[in-house]
Amino acid sequence: MSKKRSIKPPTAVKTSNARRPMARQQRLELDYAGQIADFQRSQAVIEFELDGTIIHANENFLKCVGYTLDEVKGRRHSEFVDEATRNSDQYRDFWQRLNRGEDITGDFRRIAKGGREIYIHGVYSPILDS
Repeated sequence: MSKKRSIKPPTAVKTSNARRPMARQQRLELDYAGQIADFQRSQAVIEFELDGTIIHANENFLKCVGYTLDEVKGRRHSEFVDEATRNSDQYRDFWQRLNRGEDITGDFRRIAKGGREIYIHGVYSPILDS
């Protein structure tokens, strides 16, 4: 007498396939997290609200400007520019463009602690909620 073999229902295959994209998604998330960590280690990064309020700055940025995080958090981006720049149409346009979601890349003159002038090549990239 021969024994009957059972065949797994198709749902078992679907369950198995459903695990693969999840693992792939987890790998992508880990990869992105690693890229962000590398970027934070190698670049000066500061985060703002769309009104220019400072949310966070990494150590590289803080070293450039000579401040601690406690000294800059909650303050405004405008404190890193001179008065003429702060009151200019160009500076207002800068923030309007960011609020529209535009990236801005360029060389910028900024004011560090103690009034020291620094020049940075930077990219301002808004991350807007959908």
